[in-house]
Amino acid sequence: MINQPLNPRFHPPVILSSCLKTGSLYADPLITEGRNIPPPKKTNRRALVALKLAHTHNRSIEKQAPQLLTTRAKILLLISAGFALTLLIDIPLVHLIYVPADRGLVGSDSYWFFRLFGYLGTWITVGLLLIVYDRHRHRGTAVLFSAGLAGLIAETVKLIVARERPMIDGVLQDGGYRFRGIFSGFYATGKNLGFPSSHTAVAFGGCFMLAYFFRELRFWLVLLSLGCGVTRMLMGAHYASDVFGGALAGWVAAKIITRSLPRSVREKSELRK
Repeated sequence: MINQPLNPRFHPPVILSSCLKTGSLYADPLITEGRNIPPPKKTNRRALVALKLAHTHNRSIEKQAPQLLTTRAKILLLISAGFALTLLIDIPLVHLIYVPADRGLVGSDSYWFFRLFGYLGTWITVGLLLIVYDRHRHRGTAVLFSAGLAGLIAETVKLIVARERPMIDGVLQDGGYRFRGIFSGFYATGKNLGFPSSHTAVAFGGCFMLAYFFRELRFWLVLLSLGCGVTRMLMGAHYASDVFGGALAGWVAAKIITRSLPRSVREKSELRK
């Protein structure tokens, strides 16, 4: 019987496995019957190596699929647990840490230092500086767009959820949450809506993206973003769940911008982990 050259595109996996075991690039019908046919003397080594690499790649994908599902399940579990925890402590915490305006917190340097990270203008400045002075100009563009997208996501969700802030007209309100009605922010006034915190979203959006490129600074960047969220809670402008929602919006924005980066940029960043 004459052996025919093997084309990996049109042969079933059982034949590919047999070829890998025997070291042969020729498919023989007897292989499928479980017989062990010795390899021919002449073998295309390059094609054999390519076949082995393709086989290894397919196996790695099969192994990564369950791991990817497990990672996503863990992320969803953490997000759900975070929301559940913040919702439980929202009301007592905002009354516990609220600092009245007459105590001078707003005028302190530490307050404005952390608050500045929640302004889009801060991240526009950071992005432009990176574009001008950093040799990798895509970093500045990514940081700028991540902060802006995070703020846009937060403002949109505010209009949909329409949950009011804990403080109305300068007075911290007692009792539970106050909702105006879902989507009411689009056709009624959108003022004094609190969930999620836009300042916190902008801060985390910029810091998460910056931490993606400068991993050695990620701890401090997250700390600065969290400080911005805490200042909003101290003033009675937001609940803890507002801050958590803002951080989530910043993370989502950074993920979206990261996925839009060129593949070569993402591969270089992954190697620096």
